[in-house]
Amino acid sequence: MKQKIQLLFIFSFFLIGCEKVFMPETKSDNISVFEEVYEVAKANYVFFEYKQINWDSIYLEFQPKITNDMSEEDFFIVLSAFVNKLEDTHTRIIWNDKSIGYDFTNNANANFDKELLFEKYLKDDYLTAGVVLYKKLNDVGYVYIPNFWYGNEHEQFNDILNYFRDTKGIIVDIRDNGGGHNMSGMEIARHFVTKKTLVAKWYYKTGTSYNSFSEKYESYIEPSDETIYTNNVMLLVNREVYSAANDFTNTMNQIPSVTLIGDTTGGGGGIPRMYILQNGWKINISDTYSTDPFDFNVEHGIAPDIFIEMDTLNTEVDEIIERAIQELNK
Repeated sequence: MKQKIQLLFIFSFFLIGCEKVFMPETKSDNISVFEEVYEVAKANYVFFEYKQINWDSIYLEFQPKITNDMSEEDFFIVLSAFVNKLEDTHTRIIWNDKSIGYDFTNNANANFDKELLFEKYLKDDYLTAGVVLYKKLNDVGYVYIPNFWYGNEHEQFNDILNYFRDTKGIIVDIRDNGGGHNMSGMEIARHFVTKKTLVAKWYYKTGTSYNSFSEKYESYIEPSDETIYTNNVMLLVNREVYSAANDFTNTMNQIPSVTLIGDTTGGGGGIPRMYILQNGWKINISDTYSTDPFDFNVEHGIAPDIFIEMDTLNTEVDEIIERAIQELNK
């Protein structure tokens, strides 16, 4: 019995020893984490060819900047700058609650003054439905959707449209809407279509080569079971419209009664996936992308039908709202 116990102990020790040999401990030093970020992005990021980004050249540019004796703060700043070379704020390093995203606005004119919106147009007699604000501006309906963060922005849209049933048209203002949940915007758009409509095509990464993508997935919307609004709709957009709000813009842009007014949207046509790095930090990487029904990639934004740039010195009127009202009153 004693001999069997000794053999069992030796066998167990051998297995543990083998595990250490064949499964070495993961390194989490700065250089190893940098290498990991490079490899994870290279295998999963979807826009290398579309943006004509040479990831290997960027890697060689940043490699000498990474040392193991850097502070966490310095390493985070340099690693974020490395990732921001992908020009995609969906793709970013996350350290605790910190992240440094790519500036997709390119210093564009804001084309939105929230203070002016409340002082001149909403005043103190607007109605609310969660984060959504709405009001009649004489014969025109006005709806302001600041974000899609909660995923329930669509829930009272039937009541909103019933309130606007006698209007000449509706203004839907999503300027400065940075996104959130895609499905809420899709549900809102269903109130403006009268037939099943193709609104987007989606592709996801399937392999490590730059052009390894799935077959297209077609996205449709169908008319809502509730109120359908068939009068004209003016969708107000600016450069700060991003991600799910950009998807909403693309969806609405496929509806004949909708006109886009303002500036080109900020884009953000990718969907990110999160990866946990060796040191416990996280990286979000866009590994899915979308196009409109005509294969236009929406990553860099969607141009308006009517371009209007607000005069930053004019604090009396919102030229984009005024043009939308003018269009609806034709």
